[in-house]
Amino acid sequence: MPEAKPKHILALVHLPPPLHGAAIMNKRAIEVLHAQYRVTLLPLRFSSDISQVGRASHAKYVVAMLYLCRLFWQLITNRPDLVYFSFAPTGPAFWRDSLYALLIRAFGVRCVFHLHGRGLKALRDHAKIAAWVQKAVFKNQVALVLGPSLTTELDGLDCETAILANCVDIPALQNAGPQIVQNPGPLRILFLSNLIRDKGIDTLINALGLLKQHGISFRFDIAGAQGDVSEPQLLQLLNDADIADISHYHGTVGPIAKTTLLHNSDIMVFPSRYANEAQPLVVLEAMAHGVSVISSNVGTLGDIVIENQTGFVLGTPHDAQELATTILCAHNAPTRRADMAKAARTLCETAFHPDIFAQNLRDIFARLL
Repeated sequence: MPEAKPKHILALVHLPPPLHGAAIMNKRAIEVLHAQYRVTLLPLRFSSDISQVGRASHAKYVVAMLYLCRLFWQLITNRPDLVYFSFAPTGPAFWRDSLYALLIRAFGVRCVFHLHGRGLKALRDHAKIAAWVQKAVFKNQVALVLGPSLTTELDGLDCETAILANCVDIPALQNAGPQIVQNPGPLRILFLSNLIRDKGIDTLINALGLLKQHGISFRFDIAGAQGDVSEPQLLQLLNDADIADISHYHGTVGPIAKTTLLHNSDIMVFPSRYANEAQPLVVLEAMAHGVSVISSNVGTLGDIVIENQTGFVLGTPHDAQELATTILCAHNAPTRRADMAKAARTLCETAFHPDIFAQNLRDIFARLL
């Protein structure tokens, strides 16, 4: 008896470059699915670098129409059993992806929408036409969200919801974060994110300027691609806060350099106020490396960075004075920092391990196919 042919999945996903959390997780998902199914990849690439992400342009509209034609051709000539779609929940990309999704629906193919960010609820609350479009797009489809706190994004859309948290590689224990020593020297602070203002780089720099005025000794490392803050603008912010001499911008870093930075850091600070923040990988990476985290409470971070358990939580992410006070508290409590970092690493091992992500994804698709 001949073997049954593997089910066919058409994947519409954003892949690196540019490098950002959603693209990284899409790449992991495709690797998992490729091992079990026949996957046809239609990679969606509208930006060549991180500064272009989220910005509309005439060139992007042209590329979007070309992808629409390619999608139409795939549906006609190579009809899939299921479409795996990294769907944009906000901005012009939402309308583009909705057009793609409605075309797929017209062919009677079911979609699995992977939502890496937030914004659907805010968009439909703001515009009735967006609410109508979302209901048409999501009705009887499947949507993957990163955590239980994000299920409200799908309220009233009549779709099946599944939880698929992000994952992060867990380094060997000997590579985990810094050990407490009797004379630790300057506090080693890391900002690990693309240079997007809403990720809080400006607030952090202002907070560090306040700490320097009060005589706190620290060293500041910044790593990430230029976004809406360019390198010259970053240097200007550092000069204005009078901390340029104790700061270093590393630019975009690869896996080895990133691991080195985490290994040499005492605290990773992530004061994001980004409206669509969901489950940033940089926070999970720091926790997995045993580095203490100071983070805002946005998206699913409230379920990951828990005050007095796995990290330090900011009440108001744009308040430089509050952030400075929190950093000072962390500076003055090295034992507490270490205990929370250990608990955070354990959380990553038990909830955000790559094997857990792979098994959860396989279970979801096995049920659907």
